[in-house]
Amino acid sequence: AREGGRGDLGRGECGRRGGASMHKLKKLVHKAGPTQKEGQIPKDAECEDLKHKLEIFSSALHTSAMTMKRTEANWKDIFNTEYKTMEELSQRYPDPDSVRDTSKMYAEAATRMQSEFSARSAADVEYNQLVHKVNHTVAQIKALDPFYKQLEDFRVEYEMYNQKFSALDVAKEKKQSEKMDDKVSRNAEKLEKAKTDYETKLNEVVGMQRKLWSSREPAYRAAYTAYFLLQAHMMDIMDKHSQGIYKYATSHERDVETLTLHNITI
Repeated sequence: AREGGRGDLGRGECGRRGGASMHKLKKLVHKAGPTQKEGQIPKDAECEDLKHKLEIFSSALHTSAMTMKRTEANWKDIFNTEYKTMEELSQRYPDPDSVRDTSKMYAEAATRMQSEFSARSAADVEYNQLVHKVNHTVAQIKALDPFYKQLEDFRVEYEMYNQKFSALDVAKEKKQSEKMDDKVSRNAEKLEKAKTDYETKLNEVVGMQRKLWSSREPAYRAAYTAYFLLQAHMMDIMDKHSQGIYKYATSHERDVETLTLHNITI
């Protein structure tokens, strides 16, 4: 008797699993099948509009974040290139005069600028908070993806029962019976649950979309501010370490203008 009980339980579990699998199969068939206008549940217009707007919003912020990363790398490359150029010039220039001294001074300044820029970018709380805000907004928009999938599953479920109920309603008019009435009643309950599930999920998703879309102005402002702060930091550092070098260059600007190397012939 005990073994029989386990067998009955096993058959019940298999039946439930089989029913769930069959239901999933029906949903797949419904998605792949021809579209029926009767009983169709269209995708919510506001949800689709916000989804499109948020995709553009996310793409713009992501591009901004990537640009900031490239800009940081570009400035580091500039410092590195300036150091190598000035260091090579100071080593190869043959005379112990101001040209070699200034080249060596600028090579050393480029090293200090690179170190200070890296340290300042890492320690700048305001800049890093702005970058975090941009990246966080992008991540939050991306986090909606599984909710969109759930919503579509609920919509398909609702549409499937709605179309089935419409078909049963037509069939009931042609053939009245207690069995048919019972079938219509059962599907009416399933339809009502599917509708409630879909509308609940829709309200949840649209609520999250509205909240994210309302953050567009501060998020865009954070992206712009972070980018220009990065540029301002770079200019401050260059201004701090390059004043002597700029003065040397401007003081010899007229000498270079009057220099006529093209007159030197061999």
